[in-house]
Amino acid sequence: MRKLLTAFLLPLFLVSKASAHCPLCTAGAGVAAGFASYLGIDFAVIGVLIGGFSWALGSWTAKWVRSRYGDKIRRQNFIVSSIIFLSIIVPGYMTMPEATPMTIWFIGEYGTTVAFNNFLIGAVTGGLIVYSTPALSKKISRIRGETLPYQGMTLTLTLLILAAVIMQLVM
Repeated sequence: MRKLLTAFLLPLFLVSKASAHCPLCTAGAGVAAGFASYLGIDFAVIGVLIGGFSWALGSWTAKWVRSRYGDKIRRQNFIVSSIIFLSIIVPGYMTMPEATPMTIWFIGEYGTTVAFNNFLIGAVTGGLIVYSTPALSKKISRIRGETLPYQGMTLTLTLLILAAVIMQLVM
């Protein structure tokens, strides 16, 4: 167990400079996920926070790999980030089996009921939020003509918390 934990945490100590996401965003998402789990909040909410945390950690690792080894393959940052994301999300998916049934009314004569894993839906949502927030922040800065202090961190955490609240109310 110690070797597995070391393998997942080692990239944190090897990164000297991160320009993907700030440490506050990553730590904030990780702490919020732990706190949500402690409070017994829905797995979808935990998924949003863990998904955001894992994509930010993957962005850091991708930046470190690129600085250490250079760009070896096309879309290297995305591939490395995806591998880190999946290495955190897949074990969570296996341990959080809660699913929500949803009827899709336009498939079949009477509709079809499909069960979605709450953690997986939340994790993909959180990962997409953290993936798209830097581009959204740049667009806001371009429209405003300036960047607000802590704009990226505020935007990331606000969108993650908003998605978590919506997931808690809907599921």
